[in-house]
Amino acid sequence: WALPVGALKSDLRYWTSNSDGANGSSSGRAEGYRSSGYWGSGSSHKGEVDNDTLSAMFTYTLGGHALGAGYQKVTGHSDFPYLNMGGASTPLITDAINEKFARAGEQTWVGSYSYNFAAIGIPGLSTSLLYFSGDGINAKGQDQEEWERDFRVDYAVPSGPLKGVGVSWRNATSRGDFRERDDNRLYLTYSLPLL
Repeated sequence: WALPVGALKSDLRYWTSNSDGANGSSSGRAEGYRSSGYWGSGSSHKGEVDNDTLSAMFTYTLGGHALGAGYQKVTGHSDFPYLNMGGASTPLITDAINEKFARAGEQTWVGSYSYNFAAIGIPGLSTSLLYFSGDGINAKGQDQEEWERDFRVDYAVPSGPLKGVGVSWRNATSRGDFRERDDNRLYLTYSLPLL
C-alpha cells in the first residue's frame, strides 16, 4: 500500500524601489515620472517612488489538483511601480485580471485551486479559481479594502492538425473602495513551436 505524497512549490519574491533621476526630490518635489500612492497632505515628496514589496506563495500539487495560499505586503508611500499601458502585467503574485493589489500599504491574502484534466484522461483541459483579499490600503487618509475572484477554463488541442490551437474563458468579479467591475474575456490562441 502506497500513499501519494504530492509536491510543494514555494515562490518567494521581494522588490525594493525608490526615487532616482527625474523622480528624485532634489528640489523638494518629485519631477518627471510621478508615482501613485499616499504621502499625506502637504507632503513635498508626493509622486516619488518609495516602495518595498514582499510576497510568498505556496502551492501543493497532487495528481491533477493544485491548492495554493499566499500573502503579499506592500510598504512605503508609493504604489508598486509599473508601466500602466492599459492592461499591463506586473511580476506580482497578485496580478489578477482586474486589479493588481499593489497599492501603498496594502496587504493581500491569496487562495487558489486549479485542476488539470489530463489526470483523468482529458489532456489540454484545465481550470482554475483564485481569490484575492486586500486591505490596509493607504488612500485618502484612511484604510481601504478590495477583493477579486477570478475563474478560468483553458483548452488547447493536444494533437492532430489543430495542435496548438487554444481557447480560454476568463471571468472576474472585483469589489472594493475604489471601483466595482465584472469582466468576461474569451481568448483564441495558437502556439507555434519555433524549434
